[in-house]
Amino acid sequence: MGGWCHVVENAVYFIRHHLLRFLHANYASLRDKQIQALPELVLSEEMVNYDVASFRIKVNYLLLLAHHITLG
Repeated sequence: MGGWCHVVENAVYFIRHHLLRFLHANYASLRDKQIQALPELVLSEEMVNYDVASFRIKVNYLLLLAHHITLG
């Protein structure tokens, strides 16, 4: 189970980091200004654990829903 949590934690970090960079770049291009460097993104373990728990609940709900649909 621990390996799965690391994968999800890394995915959450990757998505947040790149989403922020993407939004920042697009906002700067809309304003015709040069992109300034973003500060380093620091995520606390508590924040990542909360996101992972929330993600796990949503995935479990979707799997339960798919199970109910399959059984009719």
